[in-house]
Amino acid sequence: MRRAFQTFAKDHPSRADCLSWLATDRMDIAAIAGVLGRSIAATREYLSQCRKKLRPYLEPCLAGAHVP
Repeated sequence: MRRAFQTFAKDHPSRADCLSWLATDRMDIAAIAGVLGRSIAATREYLSQCRKKLRPYLEPCLAGAHVP
């Protein structure tokens, strides 16, 4: 998982930063919205798009695991 995220971060550094802020730094969406200069709604959508872009990087890690 770590290697997959590192590859994602190389390919999409700003998206990886946002996901790290959310997961690791435990920033809330409002705080991330402030950093990005976006509305909360736009930030939610952006984070959703970030997760969708991350998913293919994680697929090999999740192969065989049941993940909804």
